[in-house]
Amino acid sequence: MDVVIEPRGDTALDTIEREAPDLVLLDIMLPGKDGLSICRELRPKFNGPIIMLTSLDSDMNQILGLELGANDYILKTTPPSVLVARLRAQLRNMRSSQPADAPQAPKTQHQLVFGQLTIDPVNRDVVLANEKVALSTSDFDLLWLLASHA
Repeated sequence: MDVVIEPRGDTALDTIEREAPDLVLLDIMLPGKDGLSICRELRPKFNGPIIMLTSLDSDMNQILGLELGANDYILKTTPPSVLVARLRAQLRNMRSSQPADAPQAPKTQHQLVFGQLTIDPVNRDVVLANEKVALSTSDFDLLWLLASHA
């Protein structure tokens, strides 16, 4: 697993958009913006699993996290090996629930260039006229699918 750590809640959405992860692991208590707010804002534009990992074990926090769009709510007292197994299970479930003809992550590592448009599948970056274009995961996948079959 490649892991990117963003310690601040107020910059987490930008990091998630830039990195386009397969899974997001959120703490509720983050400086700048709490994990529940991030989950609520992220869910409409992120199709992958969102997991809350926190020390707040009240029923209300768990219900709220799940109702706001989290796929799972895990307490920090969970052993690391169990945590990793649950994360892998979420990723397996996500992949098995996608239709066979759904756009997959780009398999090639070559950039596509169309005039002033550059699409980098490794970093999931799109640059148009020397300006980075922010795309959601599904928007990037659709653009890649269309551009790679132009």
